[in-house]
Amino acid sequence: MSDLAEVVSTHTSAAHATPGLQRPSAGLPYDLVARERRVLVPIGRPCPFGCRYCYADDPALTAAQPLPVAAIIAALEDLEPDSFDIIQLGYDGDPLTSKPRLREMLPALASTGKHINISTKGTTSAGLRAFLGEMHQRSRRGLSLNVSATCWGSAGRIEPRTPAPARRLNSAATLLRETAIPFVLSLRPLLPSVPDQELRKLLDYARASGATAAVTGPLYVQPDSSNMAWSGESYDDIPPASVTWSPVPLRYRRIDDSQRVAGLRSYAEQIGLPLHPKNAPALRQLVEIACLSQQKEHCRQASADCAEHLAGIGSS
Repeated sequence: MSDLAEVVSTHTSAAHATPGLQRPSAGLPYDLVARERRVLVPIGRPCPFGCRYCYADDPALTAAQPLPVAAIIAALEDLEPDSFDIIQLGYDGDPLTSKPRLREMLPALASTGKHINISTKGTTSAGLRAFLGEMHQRSRRGLSLNVSATCWGSAGRIEPRTPAPARRLNSAATLLRETAIPFVLSLRPLLPSVPDQELRKLLDYARASGATAAVTGPLYVQPDSSNMAWSGESYDDIPPASVTWSPVPLRYRRIDDSQRVAGLRSYAEQIGLPLHPKNAPALRQLVEIACLSQQKEHCRQASADCAEHLAGIGSS
């Protein structure tokens, strides 16, 4: 799964100027937060992938799940209606690996009329694609995916229980072709031990698969550094700090690499794939594509045009 720390911010009214705008979420153990026009909603099921760098086994997150869908909807209805446009799933688990829960949640979330963004390392079956396509049509602002991948050749060692990166992107390309649900590649987190050559491979494959854009993001290290102990890298010199994007209190060491991001962005520009160091611009593109019905046939055609290039890039 990938962290979701930055979001679309296009309005500057007084109601939206206050960071962490929220109202009490009756019936929930914590408040759902409308911040910068999005709300993170927990999927409420643990992720099976066990990526070695994952931060989401934090007790503060695991203690917060699961939540009744009716209570989630009531909490969303308690928020100012104009305070958010996007509901994001996937910060506490992988939605595509929790199919019964996803089938329970999405019809209710789609009824809110908000855009629904799903962060995932999973893949889709024909049945799941049909369901997601139905939800995409039902939601007034549509659905989109953030397909998370941190490495290419190193995936067997770092993300040992996930589908191979090529499989994830192939699945997203098929979903795009069949349902017009757009996606971005999420290079989150940027792991210091993964060479840029692997990240460029991911960017090449995402471009050929029909991705709208790519995003990067920081590495979050738990205060005791336990989620990065495998790497042999020390982060003790970086103090833990509270994160602003979680509805429950969390503290992590945040590792950014702006110089590396600049290099990746330069490469992405060369191959014609927008790469953003934050989620906001990519999500804005996804919302525009997903909610404009006249764009949907264009998405299908673009995916078909790109499909022939995938074999040349390779899946190993």
